[in-house]
Amino acid sequence: MENYRDNLELNLKDFFHYIFKFWKKIVIFAVIGTLLGVGYSFICVDNTKVEPELSDEPVLTDVELQRVNTAVEAYQTYQKIYETVRQDINANIDKIGANGEMDKDIAEALKYKTEVLGMATSGQFGSEQSVYSLLSEDEKKVYNKLIGREKKEDKQVQSENESNFTVRNSLAGFIFGSFIMMFILAVKYLLSPMLKTEDDLRTAFKLPILGSVDKQNDEGLAVICSSIMALANTGRAKDILLCTSLSQGCTPDYISRIKVFLKEKEVSADSALNIISDPASIDKISRYDGIVFFESIGESVYENIAKEIELSENLGLKILGAVVVK
Repeated sequence: MENYRDNLELNLKDFFHYIFKFWKKIVIFAVIGTLLGVGYSFICVDNTKVEPELSDEPVLTDVELQRVNTAVEAYQTYQKIYETVRQDINANIDKIGANGEMDKDIAEALKYKTEVLGMATSGQFGSEQSVYSLLSEDEKKVYNKLIGREKKEDKQVQSENESNFTVRNSLAGFIFGSFIMMFILAVKYLLSPMLKTEDDLRTAFKLPILGSVDKQNDEGLAVICSSIMALANTGRAKDILLCTSLSQGCTPDYISRIKVFLKEKEVSADSALNIISDPASIDKISRYDGIVFFESIGESVYENIAKEIELSENLGLKILGAVVVK
């Protein structure tokens, strides 16, 4: 007998249908992966901080240091001017009348103070001859550190880095969690010894398919009965045995109903349990010349199907076909 394993083919449609049938588990693992990614970000966030080394701070000469100190004093003066003028401007704005008009003297004073504030800002930072632009790169580094600008910029960069780090780890955790669950399901599907599709009976075991039945209701029973009657009427077999490779304590209800129907139509038919493990069923085989297998997707084991086919062929039984149980 040809080895059925050589003829087994992966049905991609059934494979992906099986994977995504467990979409809830995939989502749960994805959420768990995301949470782990966020947790990892919080644990490792200190590792993303780049602390400046002491050696990174420029060493200035006395002249350069004096120039920096002068610039810092100018900046502090500018800050005082800015705050004073800003408060004065706000106070003047509050004096706007209910009709939206402002006293002429107040308006002129407000214009003057605004211009002063603009010139002070330009003199400090804006023009090419501003206090800040006249400093060298090393002097600017020390200046920024002394006025606290470097610290604020570092915090902003650090915050952005931490945010990006968390997002990346969350996304990686989501993908990794989903992949792990899908990988487990894929391995389980591929290594499962159970019958996966109807095509496996057709391609791996070369069995003609008579139809399918639903174990929960009578759907498909009429077609199966008609197919077996047609086989009997064409002389393929006079006495037909209905069996399954599933080890059950009693004959499945759908097989019992088919047997009763066939007897009512005067077709010689009987049922048996697992013919590879039940002695009583093995004794029955010799009294029949045709056999029909009932195999359930997700329950019947490939190896057992192969054994019952081999036993039937060795005993000279004609295999009429298989019925797929869903």
